[in-house]
Amino acid sequence: FPDAFSPNHDGSNDVFYVRGYCIKLFLFTVYDRWGEIIFETADPSKGWDGTFKDRDLNPGSYTYKADVTLMQGEANVLRGNFMLIR
Repeated sequence: FPDAFSPNHDGSNDVFYVRGYCIKLFLFTVYDRWGEIIFETADPSKGWDGTFKDRDLNPGSYTYKADVTLMQGEANVLRGNFMLIR
């Protein structure tokens, strides 16, 4: 997972994605500093663009959780923090 991204619409590093191979099931959630869900997807090809309710969010620290099940059945829960930089 990256530890920062900069959604400033310059075409580089504008979306926070989870990348992986052989993913069977997937749930990716982003939380703000108060624990509110601000983004969630079950589609590994979709990432978070730094917005919530169509508004750009402030720079700062955010938390993610990824529930991933691989094709061979191995399940993992991955958690961490990253920075949104504008």
